[in-house]
Amino acid sequence: MKAKLCALILFPLALSSARATECTFAHAKYLHTADTAWTMSFHRFGHQVLLSDMAVQVESAASKASFWFLLDAGSSRYINFISTTDVLQKDWQPPTYDGGQRPLGEMHAFFWNKDMKIIETMPKAESPAPEVIFLPDLSEILASRAAIKHELRSGMFKLFRCER
Repeated sequence: MKAKLCALILFPLALSSARATECTFAHAKYLHTADTAWTMSFHRFGHQVLLSDMAVQVESAASKASFWFLLDAGSSRYINFISTTDVLQKDWQPPTYDGGQRPLGEMHAFFWNKDMKIIETMPKAESPAPEVIFLPDLSEILASRAAIKHELRSGMFKLFRCER
């Protein structure tokens, strides 16, 4: 049901969306539609954690806040963002299925390609990057679980640059 509702919300976006060239997750940079100070990027790293070879960074240029997530599908068909600490730190240890640091918990993520079809496969660094990423719970999580609370209106992350 959530996926169908999200698709209805995104339809107008598809009409005005600039078509992405074939950009991979490892090179994709996203801007939040409600506040462009917030960006999302994917980082390949040396660990094969959970089911992906990447970590996700969501950050605000305005507040300098930075949040890290790992990708997992769990037992559902949806992709989950699982909060973790900064994966670029030398002493970073990946969480296990049973524990580890998860400062913001976890949340569902929905990915749409340039044809506005939902992508349900686990993203890998060299997979084609989606046009739009929607984290329906992000605003609530930043306002309630972050150590320093952040107000972010509901919106989506839209691909704006491919960094090669």
